[in-house]
Amino acid sequence: MVGRADILMVVAYAAQLCLAMHPRGASCARIVQNLDAVKAADVVICITGMDGGLASVVAGMVEVPVIALPTSTGYGAAFSGVAPMLAALNSSAPGVTVVNIDSGFGASMAAWRILKNASRIRQAAMGK
Repeated sequence: MVGRADILMVVAYAAQLCLAMHPRGASCARIVQNLDAVKAADVVICITGMDGGLASVVAGMVEVPVIALPTSTGYGAAFSGVAPMLAALNSSAPGVTVVNIDSGFGASMAAWRILKNASRIRQAAMGK
């Protein structure tokens, strides 16, 4: 069971590590413009509105885990998030994890667990 304090901790931790690419959305062009910052991340949460294909593109550009977060808002035939979720699930790029539609908490928890374990592994490798 996850309590309110856990949720606040995850949100506060994630806020320190965020590279936000909104309000205009994170198109491929905007990803490329910020590619150094995206590549410097230990994990990427890729929020996909109309189509989940962006997560595959990002996963092809970085060497870290990518979490696809399909959203129910978007334009076109997104079918309340089902189309981007299916596109993300069918990703051909390795290292893409998909969470449920609008599951921002699930995506942030997955990212937090990856970051927590990455930190633990780094410390062990340094002999601390």
